[in-house]
Amino acid sequence: MVQGCKLPLMKPSPREESRGREGDDAAFARGSGPGAQTVAEVEGLPVVEVVRLAVAEYIDTRRRDPSFQVRLQDSMDRVNRAMDNLRWPGTEAAPS
Repeated sequence: MVQGCKLPLMKPSPREESRGREGDDAAFARGSGPGAQTVAEVEGLPVVEVVRLAVAEYIDTRRRDPSFQVRLQDSMDRVNRAMDNLRWPGTEAAPS
């Protein structure tokens, strides 16, 4: 969904700029299938931007998914336990 999208367009990295816009679009078009290329052409956007918008929308969908949130919390708990195990003895643990 491009029309009315509130997501900012992302600034290309220096590496992306050095390759040039045509190189980015060609690489993304090959890797993302004909759908992304078609949407990009119709919307007048680079393929790379269509892919970025799709990823942003997917992430937003995960944020609203309760089962994903449970898995995310479990993952964060595992990381926090690992970090606590690596702390130097006598240092304060991370706040819970």
